[in-house]
Amino acid sequence: MAYSLRGSVGNNGNNFTDDIVVVQVLLNIVPEAKGGASPRLTSMGQDTPQLRSAIATFQARNTSYRDGRIDKDGTTWKTLLKMAQDALGSAPLPPLPTPPPQSTSLLTPLETPEWGDWGWKDLPLLGNPFAVRTSWPLIFGGAAKRPMKTYAFATRTGSKVKFLGVAVPADCVPKAYLIYFRHSASGTDYPNKQTMVQKGLGDYLTGRMQISQQISASGRDVAAVVPMSLGGLGEFESNEAFITQCLTEIDKFITKTDRPLPDLLAASYSDGIGKLSNFLNACPGLKGRLKAVYDFDGMLVTRFSAVKLSNLPGAQVNRYVGTTLPPRQPNETDERYLSRTMGASPSLIPLPKSRWKNYNVQAALADMWWLHYFIPSCMLQHGLSTLL
Repeated sequence: MAYSLRGSVGNNGNNFTDDIVVVQVLLNIVPEAKGGASPRLTSMGQDTPQLRSAIATFQARNTSYRDGRIDKDGTTWKTLLKMAQDALGSAPLPPLPTPPPQSTSLLTPLETPEWGDWGWKDLPLLGNPFAVRTSWPLIFGGAAKRPMKTYAFATRTGSKVKFLGVAVPADCVPKAYLIYFRHSASGTDYPNKQTMVQKGLGDYLTGRMQISQQISASGRDVAAVVPMSLGGLGEFESNEAFITQCLTEIDKFITKTDRPLPDLLAASYSDGIGKLSNFLNACPGLKGRLKAVYDFDGMLVTRFSAVKLSNLPGAQVNRYVGTTLPPRQPNETDERYLSRTMGASPSLIPLPKSRWKNYNVQAALADMWWLHYFIPSCMLQHGLSTLL
């Protein structure tokens, strides 16, 4: 190991183990009076609150930065390296210690937080799945049928996906795992780990997306897994081995047994359709195991209009659409139109604003935004309930 960084260390950093060791050693060399670590950092190679605090203290004393992160070749890094060398005088920097071997596990269970959300948590939009297929006006008022459990996991240091949220019926041995490709998240909305977990996951598990409520109402033995990262979804878009190991560790956590993974399902919301498409292209083994795919309003994201989801033999595909509906035939009744369009493959589930007339539609919401805001909170239940 050399005194250089491969990535960033600290808040929202890459936090590679060898980089953490370098930073810890240098912070221990810098005198406390000049912003060095106090007390000395001892958990070599581990991303700890003490390390984050030491970085912040050093920055406050020696730089104009206050982001709690040391970037490769950045100002904080150059300042830290120079001050450590100055503290040693003519003596060379000491050999770097070898960090303890990392666990082979990718996930660490977290204490489940009090989930947060971005509002609209109390939408009573659990629907009647049969009515979605047969009746033009949508019928709401569905109810949760069984208690649910939710969990949060942190991924191994250095992973692009930082956290995973899980929703599963209580006392359930899942018969399928649903990977939910959430829409893009930014550091502006989720500036720290607490908000990434509490609101970034909570908004999907129990908030606006109502994943827990919908799985409960569907009656299916399905566990949903929501990856959380900033920007894209990192390994969940491209790394089949990583995804498989995460699902395996979650399954063992839930079932307390070692068993082959059950069936897979996938869902996407908003520009998550692009992330789902990347997953399908990069993970052929997992793609081949998919039994169903649900797209909630991805057809409205114009830059992903080329994503058709039609090359998934053996998988039930439902795409929930609003303004981009299949055209009606002359004199076609509502019931005949529903029967025809929902029998296609992939199924295009027509959900224009006119079907929601028995719900209090806000007049300010145009058709596409009505679809965007509300379909994900009621149609996962429909998709799961119709699973073959």
